[in-house]
Amino acid sequence: NLGHGMLPTHPTDGPQAFHEGVNAVLRDDAPAPAGGDVEAGGPPAPSVVASFTAPLTFHLEDGATVSVPFAAEGARGLQRSLTEFIAMFKKKMAAEKPQRWENFEYAWAQDGLKLELFCNPNAFATIFDVKMFLTVRCRDQIKVTSDVPLSTLQGDLESYVA
Repeated sequence: NLGHGMLPTHPTDGPQAFHEGVNAVLRDDAPAPAGGDVEAGGPPAPSVVASFTAPLTFHLEDGATVSVPFAAEGARGLQRSLTEFIAMFKKKMAAEKPQRWENFEYAWAQDGLKLELFCNPNAFATIFDVKMFLTVRCRDQIKVTSDVPLSTLQGDLESYVA
């Protein structure tokens, strides 16, 4: 009970319990793939990350990180989109009269991995306050969402491209 009659909808044991739970899961505990049984001695499954160059690590809030296989062309496309967003936000900050600005949306997908970014520029007064809503999906099995400060996202991309 949270003191006002409502029960929490999330685990209350904290991040340590989450990490212990994830670390305790074994590969053998996972359900079999939907395509039928695979023989133990059969050929290995094709790699999902074959077309990716290296993992891109996003630094999320509260010290959490998520690393995903990412292609260089995806990183360059994301950088171009962020550059356009920053240029638009500079126009917003320089505008004499307040006006409604279009939401920023970016989506990239390859080999079952989907990356989405969303930002409402009307919600932030300065570019230093801007946070992007990041969604990373790996097929239907994993979905991670978080707010990421724009400066952190730019730093993660610069580190990846370098």
